[in-house]
Amino acid sequence: MFCHENAMAGRPRAFLDWTRTRRESPSPRDLLRDPTAMDRLASPVLSRRLLLGVLAALGLPWPARADSPQRWVCTNNDCEPYIYDPRLGDADNIAQPGHPIAPGTPFEALPDTWKCPLCATPKSWFRPTRR
Repeated sequence: MFCHENAMAGRPRAFLDWTRTRRESPSPRDLLRDPTAMDRLASPVLSRRLLLGVLAALGLPWPARADSPQRWVCTNNDCEPYIYDPRLGDADNIAQPGHPIAPGTPFEALPDTWKCPLCATPKSWFRPTRR
């Protein structure tokens, strides 16, 4: 009787590790048949490769990364500096206390009376940050 372990005798250790990994890691074809196969993956790099393989096998493009909204920084030298992040909004809104800026509000939609919550610098002093 032919045994797989006997066939591997004399092979370099790196080859044995590679074949073991190949047997234990699901292929893109396995992922199409068994959605739980992704749970067997050991590393995020491998899971990204497998996802790319599945998408390629299906003829689908890799989904584009959603662009994060532009953040704005206060240019007043006396400020810490404060960075306005549209995802967070401004809960303080010192220009109009009691009227917080809701998360998701783009900088362009802020009222002209809006000010930096740290140093009270007007909106016109803010510049876009580098990504």
